[in-house]
Amino acid sequence: MSASWQRQLWQRVSTLWWLKALGTTAFMWVFFLFYFELLHDPVFPVTVMPDTWIDRIVAFSPHWVIVYFSLWVYVSLPGALQPDLRGLLWHGVSAFLMCAAGLAFYYWYPTTFDQPRVDWSSQPLGRILQSVDAPGNAFPSMHVAYALFAWAWIRHELLEMRAPRWLHITSLLWCIAIGFSTLATKQHVWWDVLAGIALGLSAGCMAVLATRWRKARLQRQSAPVSLQP
Repeated sequence: MSASWQRQLWQRVSTLWWLKALGTTAFMWVFFLFYFELLHDPVFPVTVMPDTWIDRIVAFSPHWVIVYFSLWVYVSLPGALQPDLRGLLWHGVSAFLMCAAGLAFYYWYPTTFDQPRVDWSSQPLGRILQSVDAPGNAFPSMHVAYALFAWAWIRHELLEMRAPRWLHITSLLWCIAIGFSTLATKQHVWWDVLAGIALGLSAGCMAVLATRWRKARLQRQSAPVSLQP
């Protein structure tokens, strides 16, 4: 009988935890080096993304900034749930490819948008966000893309552990809330979110399908060969 999902969860999180923590931190640091370099010094002319009726009906709410920042916890979960070094490296490569695609957009097609004036006086995290993140590098929204990419990986790992349905629902709702927070904090417009959905879902689905294929191939190679008498 397979181990309970709680035991599997602990085993996965505790395996190579120091490497997972260091790797995730280093990965985010390197990404933001390129992100802010392209944000402050775009190579090509910057396109202003138009708003839509969706942007106009979603009201600004400073409280959503907490959910917005929770992305950095959420995107660290797929790496933390990897059961071994090979899975961790495979996840890292897929995350690198998705982020490279997003940075390529920021290089070849830099964008911005008319960010409305908002009041962050009641939310210190919002003032920090406003001070470091200018309205640029918007299309696609990497916040949305990475949230969906992480959701696809988390769903895959939860299915392998046979985790209960409430964990799947919690992960999905968290992902949706992160996506909505990009609109509610006025950090993105709908076109950015839509492009982020396309990038994150396609990258996440391809990564999960690839890792399933890899694991199935390893199982076939390790399966004993029956000898006919």
